[in-house]
Amino acid sequence: MHQQLLKLELTGFRTYETLSVPLEAEVVFFIGQNGAGKTSILEAIGVASVLRSFRGGNDRDMIRFGNPFYSITVDYSSAGKNSRQHVAFGRDPSLTQQKDARRMSLNGEKINRSSEFIGRLQTVFFSPDDIAIVDSGPAERRRFFDILLSSLFPGYYENLQNYQRTLKLRSALFKSNSKPDNVYLSSLDKELAKAGNVILGRRISFIKKFEPAFQKYVALISGSRDQWRIVYRPTILAQDERNYFQELEKNRSKDLRLRQTTCGIHRDQIAFLPEPAGSFEEQNPDLSRIASQGQKRTAALALKMAQYELTREVRGERPVLLIDDVLNELDSTRRKHFIHFLHEIGQALITTTDVDSIAAYLAERKDIRTLIYKIEDNHITLTNP
Repeated sequence: MHQQLLKLELTGFRTYETLSVPLEAEVVFFIGQNGAGKTSILEAIGVASVLRSFRGGNDRDMIRFGNPFYSITVDYSSAGKNSRQHVAFGRDPSLTQQKDARRMSLNGEKINRSSEFIGRLQTVFFSPDDIAIVDSGPAERRRFFDILLSSLFPGYYENLQNYQRTLKLRSALFKSNSKPDNVYLSSLDKELAKAGNVILGRRISFIKKFEPAFQKYVALISGSRDQWRIVYRPTILAQDERNYFQELEKNRSKDLRLRQTTCGIHRDQIAFLPEPAGSFEEQNPDLSRIASQGQKRTAALALKMAQYELTREVRGERPVLLIDDVLNELDSTRRKHFIHFLHEIGQALITTTDVDSIAAYLAERKDIRTLIYKIEDNHITLTNP
């Protein structure tokens, strides 16, 4: 079984004033030059999936210039049932509201909590920018796993929200008061420990399951030349709520001096190290320091392919793939392995600048329904029947 997008409707999103595009096919291609509006279509579907842009922008950035709000509506099938998912952000004149706000609904029923919305539509987004996951600092790596875990486990997202909200209050307390009230500080630390311990345990257990799939795809893409392992490095070692609280308490004087919370899941690191391991981790520097660009791109691609596999395993159906100009970035060997991977998926939406990069794939997949759209200056035209 797999989820399948049926239709996308946009209003005031990025440069699109309005857009309505049918998507009932196993593979949908969007062909156009850079800046034509291809990526915005995939971005909108991503927002409907996880309520955030894969480009990293905020909601206001996605509102078309001159529009008071954006609106995204996605029709899709899941587990044999059709659904309509809607998300909007901004000031809706029909509601006479004065402030920007987010509105969500499923099949016409209003949804108030983000945790009840995220993850219903499962997507995996592939982009050349994915290399930042392995080539940037720990924040980008935590962000990747936090988004994935939030989409798979609603309770994770709720704990993450609680943790971030409490962490913000704790940081504000340190910055505004050189002698904060210990009773209030203890109450904040208890909340941090409660949410942080849940997040820590989920991250560690999930990465243990995730790592074999990641290693499998690294070996596949590289022809077994590359081998990497994933190591989670917590700043609080004990997976126990009480011990978590005690570590926060022990670090209070340091935190107050530095005016920030120096330990916790927001400081944890996720390392990509060579396999097999040496006697000391210092002898095995992180992938970001020692790998070539090709190796980093292999690892980034393997991360997303592993995300697809784990999502299918956890949710019991294949997610929708959103592939943004990835084929053009791959050398012939990596492209061959990635296209072979596409043979096993459910539905994929793929953007590209030219037909040449997909010609071989189209020749191989005459057995499936394919839609090819051409985009020029945000105008979309279906080029095949």
